[in-house]
Amino acid sequence: MSVTSEESALAERVVQKSKDEANVDTGRLRRSINKKVQRGVIVFREYYYGEYGDNSTLEENAKKMMGDIPYKIERLDESGDIIEGVNKATSGRILKYERQKKREKRKDVTEALIKRREENASKENDDEDN
Repeated sequence: MSVTSEESALAERVVQKSKDEANVDTGRLRRSINKKVQRGVIVFREYYYGEYGDNSTLEENAKKMMGDIPYKIERLDESGDIIEGVNKATSGRILKYERQKKREKRKDVTEALIKRREENASKENDDEDN
């Protein structure tokens, strides 16, 4: 399934409207809002400033203006990795997903393993001496 020129023009209007309505402090958010076609689906992308609670109106504009056209919204962090996403399928179903947070290693377990290894090494040295 390919994207028609009318769908592409509609997506460009969504981008322009979202850029005009974006909350801009440094202009980076406004510059980051764009669209591309990926595997026959229009993908909107923007940097995500989630801690402020008010990003751009990209999702609302896409929902209103795109109608039955399938699209995807990707919110990126500063390194370009996807933090959040919204996927509207051809059936009309909307899926929201978030990046899995990286699990941090428990420091106490790591320290305990290192300590146990050192103790075992010292026991082996003592056994060799005797």
